[in-house]
Amino acid sequence: MKTVFLTAAFVAMIGSGASASTYILDFDGNDPSLDSSASQIFSDPRIFTDDGISWSISTGGGLGAALFDSTCASYGAGCNGDADLSPAVQDTDVVAGNVLIQQRPSTAITPNDDAQTDEIRLTLLSDVKLRWTGVSAIDDGLYIFGTSVDAGPLGSISLANNSQTGTATFLSGILGMGDTIIIDFASATNSNDSTDSGAIDRLTFAVVPVPASFPLLLAGFGVFAAMRARKKRS
Repeated sequence: MKTVFLTAAFVAMIGSGASASTYILDFDGNDPSLDSSASQIFSDPRIFTDDGISWSISTGGGLGAALFDSTCASYGAGCNGDADLSPAVQDTDVVAGNVLIQQRPSTAITPNDDAQTDEIRLTLLSDVKLRWTGVSAIDDGLYIFGTSVDAGPLGSISLANNSQTGTATFLSGILGMGDTIIIDFASATNSNDSTDSGAIDRLTFAVVPVPASFPLLLAGFGVFAAMRARKKRS
């Protein structure tokens, strides 16, 4: 009977623990280098921190990734605007503030998307466990999303018009330090644009908790083993 009670206690401990929380990567975080008031080009690769979690960002070519201030819809007035990357209303499909683009290599005006390279990659540098659960995009194009831990694409967003927004939800495998998420700017859907233009925003993640009961579980097994050994001696 003691064994039954102890086993039930172990099952209860396994089932308990902290619930998962949500982490949002929106490029408007607490790292001073993520300046929401001005657009900027990242060196390639570039390390940055958003709300306490660090990433390395790289692209397949061009000048690298760049932040674009989506509140600036026209050139001049201290910002290099692009109406294609500005939603008609901020927070449409949760696109707002800074968005992430691939910087076009052959222009003096920055930022400018249409880099004509395939991917932006974000590699996790912090010692956390995450599951990628969703993302937003703006501007015409086909965006395909994957990770280094998943066998195939997780999902996609297809947008037909300039400044159109959309979202995708999915569930990746567990990402740890050194794992990479991949955003493939696959093609343009508007014949006026080259491939690989557009922007992404608001990547959402479920934080995978370390069960609070795990140390108790190990201690419980130790007690159980000691009791069995004592019983055998007696």
